[in-house]
Amino acid sequence: MSKGHMVATVAIMAALQQPILASESLWTAVTLARDGSMGVGVHHSRGKAVALAAVDCRRVARRINDCGSMFVAIQQGWVVAVLCQDQSILVTGRTLAEAQTEAVRRQGMVRAQYNPATAACRSIATIDIGEMSP
Repeated sequence: MSKGHMVATVAIMAALQQPILASESLWTAVTLARDGSMGVGVHHSRGKAVALAAVDCRRVARRINDCGSMFVAIQQGWVVAVLCQDQSILVTGRTLAEAQTEAVRRQGMVRAQYNPATAACRSIATIDIGEMSP
């Protein structure tokens, strides 16, 4: 398991320890910094989930970075996080295939802006948000 996947798993497990009312929907926010630091926040409030994700990212960051400057927040579906050199790619989709397709499309855009030979991309995390529904 990579560092990014481990961070996501730990953050999600911690959030699930809190009691959840069946009628409440959770927001999951994911942030990815240009240095590869990632954070996940889960809360009933979208804004609070984003803030928690930024705090989680800063907690694991190796240096001062841009945690929280790019994020996605969803209630159900998939999140794919990819890093192409220092370009963060965060995408969501209703299905894994939809999210992966969008991630590949965005990687192509990054490669088109830079020298394709130097724009190496690596997967940071793939997260199933549907597993967190109450």
